[in-house]
Amino acid sequence: MARHSIMFSSIVAAAVVAVAAPCSAAASISGTVKVTGSAAAADVVVYIQQAPGTFTPPAKPAGMDQKQMQFMPHVLPVVIGTIVKFLNSDPTPHNVFSPDYEKYNLGSWPQGQAKDYAFAKCAKFPCVYTQLCRVHPEMEGYVVVLQNPFFAVTDKTGHYEIEGVPPGSYTVAVWHSKAKAQSKPVTVDAAKPAIVDFILARCPNGQSRIRSRLSDGRSDVPVFPGPGALPVGVPRADQRRRLRPRRGRMGHDTRVRHRARAQSPGVSLRPDLRASL
Repeated sequence: MARHSIMFSSIVAAAVVAVAAPCSAAASISGTVKVTGSAAAADVVVYIQQAPGTFTPPAKPAGMDQKQMQFMPHVLPVVIGTIVKFLNSDPTPHNVFSPDYEKYNLGSWPQGQAKDYAFAKCAKFPCVYTQLCRVHPEMEGYVVVLQNPFFAVTDKTGHYEIEGVPPGSYTVAVWHSKAKAQSKPVTVDAAKPAIVDFILARCPNGQSRIRSRLSDGRSDVPVFPGPGALPVGVPRADQRRRLRPRRGRMGHDTRVRHRARAQSPGVSLRPDLRASL
C-alpha cells in the first residue's frame, strides 16, 4: 500500500512539474525606447514580429474610449481576431471610421453607447488602422494588429516590458506614428531577461504616417462633405492653401460660364479662353 502511495505521489509530482514547466520557463524582454528630437517616448509599440504557433484572440473585447475629445488609449495593439469596443464617454456624439485596408465607418453614437469591430484581417503584420472621427477631425488614434500576444506599449519614460515570452530566438520590432527604427534580433533565455533598446528617427517633416499617406492624394476620405473637400490629416494651413484659388488657372465655375457664353449666338471668345475650355 505504501509502495502504491509513493508511486502515485511521484506521478502527480511529475505531472505538476510538466504542467508548470512552460510557465516557469517563460521570460521577459524589456528596454527603453528614445525618439530623436523628442522628449516624449510614449505610445511606441514594441512587439515580436513572428512567434511560432497560432494564437487565439481574447474572449473579452479590448477597449478604446472616446473621452475628453481623444481616443484612449491613443495606441492599442491587439492580436489578430480581437474585437475592439469603441465607447463614447463624452457628452457629445462621436463617430469612428478608418481609411485603412478594408475601410469601415461605424457611424455616430451618443454618450454611454459603444460599437464593436473585429480586426480579423491582416495580410502583412503589423496592420495599423488609423481611428478617426468625422464629427471632430482633430481626433486620431491607432489600432495595431499583430500576429502574436507578445507586445507592449512604452510609458512616458519610454520603458517597456514584454512578459511571458517562451525561450527562443526572435526579432523585435517597433511601431510609432511619427518615427521608425530597424528591428533587432534577440535570444530569450529563461534564466536571464533580455534587454533590447531602440532609438527611433522621426519621419520627414515630423508628419505622422497617416498624414503623409493622405496628403499625397492616395486617400479619398474627406475632412468634410462637399466639393473641394480635403483628406483627413492634412494640416489646416495646407487646407487653406489648397482651397485658395490659384492665379493663372481657370476655376470650374468660370469655365462653365465661358462655355455658356461660347454657345450663345453672337458671342465670340478670345482665342486663349476658347483654348482653355
